[in-house]
Amino acid sequence: MNTVTLLGIDIGKNTFHLHGQDARGHQVLRKKLNRNQLLPYQRHRQEHFPPAWTGRQGPSGAA
Repeated sequence: MNTVTLLGIDIGKNTFHLHGQDARGHQVLRKKLNRNQLLPYQRHRQEHFPPAWTGRQGPSGAA
């Protein structure tokens, strides 16, 4: 498995879309999670994988 160096999170009301890229910009992760799955997934990722830059995108009214 390629290493994720950039992780993007598209924040929705009930679902989150994750998109991970390697150092060359190739997609290596594409995942859809609901609210109950996001934190356990992030904890697992932090324990088993190296850190990655994380960016987020939300709706225009999000703070």
